[in-house]
Amino acid sequence: MQNGIVGYELTTKINLPPLISSPDNVWSFKLPFFSPNFITQKKVSGRIAFPDSAIDQLRDRILFIPSADPGFDWIFSHGIIGLVTMYGGVNSHMAIRAGELGIPAVIGAGESLFSQWLKAELLEIDCRNKQVFILR
Repeated sequence: MQNGIVGYELTTKINLPPLISSPDNVWSFKLPFFSPNFITQKKVSGRIAFPDSAIDQLRDRILFIPSADPGFDWIFSHGIIGLVTMYGGVNSHMAIRAGELGIPAVIGAGESLFSQWLKAELLEIDCRNKQVFILR
């Protein structure tokens, strides 16, 4: 059992590119730069949360989810004030839903920006100016 725990902890430290097109990509690669899609023209700031947070901890938070697929549609009924996804595009389900509901969102931030922002305690999303700031 101990070997399984050690192996798991080791694999969580491994970072691979989003697309592996040859075996060489495993040994040396650059994470691609993504140009996120900003939904709405609003500005919002708040603490961040994750989909596995307790339901009562989602209200008035900026939610971070890995992808913009319809499986996360339930989050819109829990009072989130903003949304950030690692993957997805302007025509993705979550982008359309965020736009319909007027919730500021950053869709398709990419691994680098997503990882950088999720370390924040307090974040500001300024969709009009296409900027995200770590406030704390």
